[in-house]
Amino acid sequence: MHTIKTISYMNTIQNDLINITSKIFFTCLHNLKILLSDNFLFFALQAVFLFIVVFAYIKDWRENHSNEAILHIKINEKTINLFYAFYFGLTGIIVAIILAIDVTKDFRIFWIILDNFGLIYVCLLNKWGRNSILRGAIHIENIRD
Repeated sequence: MHTIKTISYMNTIQNDLINITSKIFFTCLHNLKILLSDNFLFFALQAVFLFIVVFAYIKDWRENHSNEAILHIKINEKTINLFYAFYFGLTGIIVAIILAIDVTKDFRIFWIILDNFGLIYVCLLNKWGRNSILRGAIHIENIRD
């Protein structure tokens, strides 16, 4: 009789554990679904992009307002083409994302123009952005060789 109660109690604990585990699993799955949704990812990418633009502006502003000597370098045609290629590549990716999701349905032109202004600033006008692109290109070239 005592053994039957123990087995019954263990079955109850096992069922409770299975219920708790399944609830945790489905809660995590639901949270993952939210984190991977277009609504969340689009605005997360926009926040990262805004952070990069603001960071680039602050780096450029600090460099311009420091008392250190500034070295002006003439950029050759190959480097300018690299900046343009990087800019157009990122523009294509961003426009494809904006046109593919429903989150931006009524404001697509606004987001495309806003993101393009940010890309133009970081890729073509900002010293820190251009130097970052060059460092990445040099790193890729060194890996390739």
